[in-house]
Amino acid sequence: MLKTRIISALLSLALAATLLAGCAPAEDNDIGAPQPSASPASTLEYKPEYIALPEGIRKIESIFTGAQIYFLAQRDDGAGIYAMEYDGTEIAELPEYAAPEGCVAVAMCLSDDGCGFWIAEYVAAGSADMENNANAGEANEYLLRRLDSNGAELASYIQEHAERTSDSGTSAAPTRSLVTDGYGSVYLFDSDYGVSVFDADGNKTTFLDKKGEAVLLSLFRETGGDVTALTL
Repeated sequence: MLKTRIISALLSLALAATLLAGCAPAEDNDIGAPQPSASPASTLEYKPEYIALPEGIRKIESIFTGAQIYFLAQRDDGAGIYAMEYDGTEIAELPEYAAPEGCVAVAMCLSDDGCGFWIAEYVAAGSADMENNANAGEANEYLLRRLDSNGAELASYIQEHAERTSDSGTSAAPTRSLVTDGYGSVYLFDSDYGVSVFDADGNKTTFLDKKGEAVLLSLFRETGGDVTALTL
């Protein structure tokens, strides 16, 4: 069910609008991360603690939480998925993850059951043909994959882009994000195109283009399962 509502204004510039919501699941599927206790804003104090990342990481594409903190990182030799404890210790790379040839990993999130991941990998035009997709390489596409807790592939779905909805007139790299809603849907945002929504079998069910939006920045999932967009 599609519904739109304004959540709040952020610094007079950004506002969050709930994009889609469905019937509530039988139980809350949100993964149990440590819950901070409420405290007055006046008591907050910024005290940064810095965590050394493994050598070779040059960019983090996605970061999200579950039983641990997870992040998808670009390295000098490709991409990797990492997990670490909430105190920043025991950083480890998931051993079974490997991006297919010709793909660039761009966004990732935890699956609703908390036992694996969804990942979006961008297939650049001109890349080698991919298994079960004779037309791969003829146009820019996404590979949407389901991974297990070690990063091994469980399922793979090629997704063609919708027609570009606008020309931003800038050479800035697109921003992308991937989230689930707790009701079986997966949301892929690409700032060049809009938001594509898929069911658990990788079938596209909805496309929300970016026409009429000044700038769509990212997606995030609320505690109840609604998916919200941050717009400028």
